[in-house]
Amino acid sequence: PIPEKKLHNIYKDEFIEYRCVQFQKFVNWICQHPVLSESEIWLHFITCSESDEKRWKNGKRQAESDLLVGPKFCLAINAPDKTLLANTCEPEIDSFIAYINLMDAALKTLQNVAQNQKKCHQGPYKREFLRIGDSFSQFSKALQADGNGANQES
Repeated sequence: PIPEKKLHNIYKDEFIEYRCVQFQKFVNWICQHPVLSESEIWLHFITCSESDEKRWKNGKRQAESDLLVGPKFCLAINAPDKTLLANTCEPEIDSFIAYINLMDAALKTLQNVAQNQKKCHQGPYKREFLRIGDSFSQFSKALQADGNGANQES
């Protein structure tokens, strides 16, 4: 449950609505994640009732005293029961290393191309995009000038 705050006095409604939408997207993403969605802390956050303050505080304390923080996270990794032979694992590791190297190079290329495109289009088209934006603003003002209320939200 999201705690109620006095946000309406501080922030505009559009900002609050935008943040709520972004928060909902974040919650959906976590809930679809195969590992994070099974986290005890996450399940506590999602399922704990607003009225059950004692349970909420106990869950909060448990989360704050998590022993697997930082390098201790490695303690959560379990080794497989069977012995893995080097000749079995090495091809997989080599394949993964090749994949990482290809992905790294591709992302660097993509980033460079995106930056070049930004530079190319930022200057010459800026004036055109400003004109388009101004024309939409004028159109919006014309719609708002309609006195019969047909364009107003209910």
